[in-house]
Amino acid sequence: MLTSHKRTTMTAIACAALLALAAKDGAQTAMDNASDTARDAAITTQINADLARDPELSALKIDVDTTDGKVVLNGTAPNDAAKERAAAKALAVAGVTAVDNRLRVGS
Repeated sequence: MLTSHKRTTMTAIACAALLALAAKDGAQTAMDNASDTARDAAITTQINADLARDPELSALKIDVDTTDGKVVLNGTAPNDAAKERAAAKALAVAGVTAVDNRLRVGS
């Protein structure tokens, strides 16, 4: 039979173990989120660099947002071909899972 002191000690140990597991999971989640954010930032940077190298596309006129590998392009392109080329350039970047091309054609 367990004494009250032993029962309290065992309960405290069990609670400490559960708290340690929860803290570990929380730390892992934070690291995963930071890793996802860094990966998205790298994708956005690469797409902006690729757009800047295209004489018809302006990285200043196209806003690139990346979340969990999904890219959204906002802004303007001079023509339909340039709009499609921007989406293709974005989709070609490693880590991109989808592109939502919201570019408008015009100036």
